[in-house]
Amino acid sequence: METTTSGAPPEFLLFCGGLLGILALGLAALGVSKLLRASALAGALEGKIGTARPGLVRLSGRAVMPPGEPIQSPLSGATCVWYDFSVSKRQRNLSHGHTDRQTVRRGRSEAPFLIEDETGRALVDPKDAEVITGRDGFAFSGPVAANQTRVTEDLILEGNTVLVLGAIKEGGASDRVAEVLRRWKKDGAAMLARFDANGDGRIDEAEMAKVRAEAKREAQGPAEPRVVAKPASGPYLISTLSTAALGDRLRGSAWWSFASAVVFGGLATWLLRMG
Repeated sequence: METTTSGAPPEFLLFCGGLLGILALGLAALGVSKLLRASALAGALEGKIGTARPGLVRLSGRAVMPPGEPIQSPLSGATCVWYDFSVSKRQRNLSHGHTDRQTVRRGRSEAPFLIEDETGRALVDPKDAEVITGRDGFAFSGPVAANQTRVTEDLILEGNTVLVLGAIKEGGASDRVAEVLRRWKKDGAAMLARFDANGDGRIDEAEMAKVRAEAKREAQGPAEPRVVAKPASGPYLISTLSTAALGDRLRGSAWWSFASAVVFGGLATWLLRMG
């Protein structure tokens, strides 16, 4: 079998070099993604919950438990507005003959929660969001650690200040108005009798304005909170960090990714040359 000066078969060196090259490219792409998220965060318009225009916006408010049953972490039982946990342990891999860490239990809340400021409330949908808390989780000690089990849990508690970068949408008032108009139009004769003030057998523009105003009054009910969800394009971030701290974390993570990409890329180049 042909070998290289290192004593390893060239095919093996080429294989390892290729894997490290792919890893380097992945880390570089991750770094770019982190920088783009940091840039979007810094460039987004900052608004108040009750007055921000629909579209991509950066909001900050106090976390509030939504109506209904309180949200609790299945792991610790802590009452919170959002949770994410994982349980992993070292297990022997029979196919490879060594031990590696495997996740044996994981959970993440997808229940919407509220944020509020002095101008109003918004319902935040955490589904599909990248959630970054100021707490990196915790590890149990004692007998659990002796069994090589690692447990981490991240929480957003009621009362925490929450930063959200996402798309804000209005509540369902416009949908209710449209439903009232559809119902009225099904009975054209009754609609004419009610709104055809000049008796010409049709609803003109002036009369239609009155129709819409009356439909809006009929559709009015309890005010629904605005909704913040994943935008059609761009990042969707939820964090308990400030804008500055979150931007610093994203940029720092990006540069670590770039540095790692350079290291692994250098190793990949060396191995490919050796092969």
